Amino acid sequence: MTAPLRLRLQYSRRLAAALCAAHGAAGLALWLSPLPVMLSIAACAGIAMSAVFSLRGHAFRTAESALIELELYEDCTLSARSADGRWLHYRVMGSSFVSRVLTVLDLRAEGAWRRRSVLIASDGIEAEAFRRLRVWLQWRCAGSAAARDGGTK
Repeated sequence: MTAPLRLRLQYSRRLAAALCAAHGAAGLALWLSPLPVMLSIAACAGIAMSAVFSLRGHAFRTAESALIELELYEDCTLSARSADGRWLHYRVMGSSFVSRVLTVLDLRAEGAWRRRSVLIASDGIEAEAFRRLRVWLQWRCAGSAAARDGGTK
């Protein structure tokens, strides 16, 4: 049995820029569409709120529920510490995404039906830790998680 992989998640400028660009593009698309002005204003308010929640939770990690520390175990489960100090336990889903610049961890708490996604950009974590996370997910969890939850890689 090996020791758990411990990761400390930090602020990510790249992720903040990508989230701002995506939300900005959605707002621009609304204004370019032939919707009534009041509907566009209401929808843009919703997009702005989504941007704030996304930035606080994923890029800045300042929301109380934002995950700031992870411990991954051999059986593809993990313990995560939120910004408010709570430790939560999850199982890594097979639908998690791994790339050189971004990893999206899809997690499910034991007994829960909802999933939780954690966005981890390469600049929001130490380079060696990000490499180890990618290897861990690709080689340890890919087959077992996909078989367990029916997800695809």
